[in-house]
This record gives sequence, C-alpha cells and structure tokens, in this order.
Amino acid sequence: MKHLNYSLLVCAVGAMMLCSCNTRQAAINNLRSFNTELQAEANFYDLGDWKKAGKRYVRINKKLLKHSYNQEEMAEIGRLQGECHVGQDRGSCKSPERIVGRAFWEIMLS
Repeated sequence: MKHLNYSLLVCAVGAMMLCSCNTRQAAINNLRSFNTELQAEANFYDLGDWKKAGKRYVRINKKLLKHSYNQEEMAEIGRLQGECHVGQDRGSCKSPERIVGRAFWEIMLS
C-alpha cells in the first residue's frame, strides 16, 4: 500500500511538471503566433484592430510573467516582443491615420 501511494504521488508530481512546462511553452507560442499575425496584418489594421491587438499583447505578457524561463527562452521572448514593436511601428507608419499605433501603445502602457 505504501508503494502504491508513493507511485501515485510521483505520477501526480510528474503530471504537474508536464502541465507547467506545456503552459509555459504555450505562453511563448501565443506570443510567437501574435507576432506572426501582426507582421502579416499590421498594414491593414484600423483603430479598432490596434486596440484589440494591444489588449491581446497585454494578456500574452501577463501570462508570460506567471512563469520562470531559462536564458534561451528569455532571449526568444525578448526577440519576439521586439518584433511585435517593430511590426506595430511599421503598421502605424503605413496607416492612413498616423495615430492608429498610439492606441496599441496606450493600451500596453496603461
């Protein structure tokens, strides 16, 4: 019986570790997906799209902050965040409304 309880405990801890890793990686994958979408679609965003993008970016970053990452993962996160900012800048410069990108920044900084 003791052996069975120990085995169940080990399985439970292992499952929690796997879930944690998947959740941590899911947050990075969400940022990667957002970055890809932003790079492809930013030229066509209107003010409403920028507001949605800003809110989504904030949600993704909140999820990222819930986990700890190794140095390689932190470098990847930083690279992706930088590309998101560049995509936002390009999109707002090509937009007919120069203020469109401000909505993104206002949401991010609030």
